[in-house]
Amino acid sequence: MTTQTIPACKDCKHYDEEMDFPVCKFHYFETPDYVSGVVYKINRFCPDTRKNQDLCGHEGRDFEQREVVEEQETFSYRKWIKGFLLTLGCSD
Repeated sequence: MTTQTIPACKDCKHYDEEMDFPVCKFHYFETPDYVSGVVYKINRFCPDTRKNQDLCGHEGRDFEQREVVEEQETFSYRKWIKGFLLTLGCSD
Protein backbone atom coordinates (compact mmCIF):
# COMPACT_ATOMS: atom_id res chain seq x y z
CA MET A 1 0.00 0.00 0.00
CA THR A 2 1.38 3.39 -1.01
CA THR A 3 0.81 6.47 1.09
CA GLN A 4 0.66 9.80 -0.69
CA THR A 5 1.02 13.10 1.13
CA ILE A 6 -0.68 16.31 0.06
CA PRO A 7 -0.27 19.83 1.39
CA ALA A 8 -2.48 20.37 4.45
CA CYS A 9 -4.76 23.41 4.43
CA LYS A 10 -3.84 24.18 8.06
CA ASP A 11 -0.22 24.74 6.95
CA CYS A 12 -1.20 27.19 4.19
CA LYS A 13 -0.96 30.95 4.63
CA HIS A 14 -4.50 31.32 3.20
CA TYR A 15 -6.00 29.11 5.95
CA ASP A 16 -8.15 30.70 8.62
CA GLU A 17 -10.79 29.63 11.10
CA GLU A 18 -14.08 31.46 11.31
CA MET A 19 -16.33 30.32 14.15
CA ASP A 20 -14.39 27.02 14.33
CA PHE A 21 -14.84 26.32 10.59
CA PRO A 22 -11.76 25.98 8.36
CA VAL A 23 -11.95 28.53 5.54
CA CYS A 24 -9.72 29.60 2.66
CA LYS A 25 -9.01 33.33 2.35
CA PHE A 26 -7.69 32.83 -1.20
CA HIS A 27 -10.89 31.36 -2.64
CA TYR A 28 -13.96 33.41 -1.85
CA PHE A 29 -17.08 34.74 -3.47
CA GLU A 30 -18.72 38.13 -3.22
CA THR A 31 -22.33 38.77 -2.32
CA PRO A 32 -23.71 42.26 -2.94
CA ASP A 33 -26.26 43.83 -0.63
CA TYR A 34 -28.17 46.06 -3.02
CA VAL A 35 -30.01 47.91 -0.25
CA SER A 36 -26.93 49.09 1.66
CA GLY A 37 -24.55 49.07 -1.31
CA VAL A 38 -22.05 46.86 0.50
CA VAL A 39 -20.35 43.90 -1.19
CA TYR A 40 -19.57 41.11 1.28
CA LYS A 41 -16.56 38.85 0.78
CA ILE A 42 -17.37 35.30 1.91
CA ASN A 43 -14.49 32.84 2.31
CA ARG A 44 -15.01 29.32 1.03
CA PHE A 45 -14.98 26.23 3.22
CA CYS A 46 -11.54 24.52 2.93
CA PRO A 47 -12.79 20.98 2.11
CA ASP A 48 -14.95 22.43 -0.69
CA THR A 49 -12.00 24.24 -2.29
CA ARG A 50 -9.91 21.05 -2.19
CA LYS A 51 -12.68 18.91 -3.71
CA ASN A 52 -13.21 21.37 -6.57
CA GLN A 53 -10.58 20.96 -9.31
CA ASP A 54 -11.40 24.46 -10.62
CA LEU A 55 -10.27 25.93 -7.30
CA CYS A 56 -7.37 24.53 -5.24
CA GLY A 57 -8.04 20.90 -6.05
CA HIS A 58 -6.91 17.69 -4.39
CA GLU A 59 -3.24 18.50 -5.00
CA GLY A 60 -3.44 21.94 -3.33
CA ARG A 61 -2.59 23.98 -6.41
CA ASP A 62 -2.76 27.35 -4.59
CA PHE A 63 -0.98 26.18 -1.44
CA GLU A 64 1.59 28.61 0.02
CA GLN A 65 3.52 27.55 3.12
CA ARG A 66 2.58 29.47 6.25
CA GLU A 67 5.48 31.23 8.00
CA VAL A 68 6.28 29.53 11.28
CA VAL A 69 6.49 32.01 14.13
CA GLU A 70 8.27 30.73 17.19
CA GLU A 71 6.46 31.55 20.39
CA GLN A 72 8.46 33.54 22.89
CA GLU A 73 8.80 32.02 26.33
CA THR A 74 6.84 33.84 28.99
CA PHE A 75 8.64 35.27 32.00
CA SER A 76 8.71 32.97 35.01
CA TYR A 77 9.58 34.28 38.48
CA ARG A 78 10.27 30.73 39.57
CA LYS A 79 12.91 30.21 36.85
CA TRP A 80 14.39 33.64 37.55
CA ILE A 81 14.71 32.97 41.30
CA LYS A 82 16.15 29.51 40.63
CA GLY A 83 18.74 31.02 38.26
CA PHE A 84 19.52 33.78 40.73
CA LEU A 85 20.05 31.29 43.56
CA LEU A 86 22.29 29.16 41.35
CA THR A 87 24.48 32.21 40.63
CA LEU A 88 24.83 32.75 44.39
CA GLY A 89 25.99 29.20 44.82
CA CYS A 90 22.82 27.91 46.43
CA SER A 91 21.45 24.59 45.27
CA ASP A 92 17.97 23.04 45.27
